[in-house]
Amino acid sequence: EARIYAEDPENNFLPSIGTIKRLREPRGEGVRVDTGIYEGWTIPMEYDPMLAKLIVHAPTRALATMKMLTALAEYEIAGVKTNIPFLTDLLRHPTFVDGRTETSVIERYFKDWLPGESEPEDPFSPWNAANHWRIAEGEKTDGDAQRRAVMAERKKEFLAAHRAHGAAGGGDATAPMPGTVRKVLVKEGQKVGAGEALVVIEAMKMEHTIDAPKDGIVKKILYNVGDKVGMGEKLLELS
Repeated sequence: EARIYAEDPENNFLPSIGTIKRLREPRGEGVRVDTGIYEGWTIPMEYDPMLAKLIVHAPTRALATMKMLTALAEYEIAGVKTNIPFLTDLLRHPTFVDGRTETSVIERYFKDWLPGESEPEDPFSPWNAANHWRIAEGEKTDGDAQRRAVMAERKKEFLAAHRAHGAAGGGDATAPMPGTVRKVLVKEGQKVGAGEALVVIEAMKMEHTIDAPKDGIVKKILYNVGDKVGMGEKLLELS
């Protein structure tokens, strides 16, 4: 069983709130999807982020794993972030393949996980399964070898851009996802240090603490307890 969540594995598994613009569920013998979502449904911030339970069965564990990987590759949910690419990499990891999965696997092996980290020539890579569209229209790709070369280049560009975006950061504290302000831990005029807790936001029954991105002074608090905030909105200004 794989639980499909509306959350962003690239960003510490924070909830992803939005409208499902496209939905295609896997089908086939030994494949079952328990869900209640549909295209056009808006995921609210008040509930648990689980979207579905994907269940497969087969005569052996290895065959069931292969069936699950196939089902995950066929699963399409557009409009929100999901944990499907992460689940794919998790099922392919040696600790899972060998039956040695422990509760520390994510912390030990996936702490800095990014989509597309698997080698592009791997036939089970989520990069191959979900990102074939990154080859530009009209771009000549004669044969698998050239296609893999193009995919590798697209992967390199994507990862470089992703890391550059993450490193750029900003001087003010912003909301990493939509939610409700539950606590404001500082006051205007207060001096804070980098990493100090500033605001607590609640979304999908989970609380997330927003820390100061740098040393500074709280210049202005823009939201109060109980206010709704959108993803990326500035919560307070630091000078």
